[in-house]
Amino acid sequence: MASAALSPSSEPRPSSAFHTAAQASWVAFLVFLAVGIFGRGALPPLFRDVLSIAIVLVGFVLAIVALFGIRRHGRKGILAPALVGLGLNGLFLLIALTNASAAAQRARERRTQPAPSVPTARPSTEGKSAT
Repeated sequence: MASAALSPSSEPRPSSAFHTAAQASWVAFLVFLAVGIFGRGALPPLFRDVLSIAIVLVGFVLAIVALFGIRRHGRKGILAPALVGLGLNGLFLLIALTNASAAAQRARERRTQPAPSVPTARPSTEGKSAT
């Protein structure tokens, strides 16, 4: 009986808003993956992309908010999930920003290059009289 009193399931689990934010931060990344996989044919591409970025941004912010709760509520139940959420969402944001920056650079380069000259067809004046 004494071992049942010491089992982890009998201890109350901490449940502050910071604990919830820490859990939600990494769950947001799973939701992002689900939207990316299952939304491919069901959602318009622009909507899916904007929704995905928004979900990842929310997860990133929730992880940061959760980390601020460590001083008041302790590390248990906050630190690990918040760091996982921060790492996953932060990595995706880094990749997305890098890709967006490279795409913007390519677009700037295309705008500054002169357009290739294409010979234009001129109407033929053959066979027409000049009357």
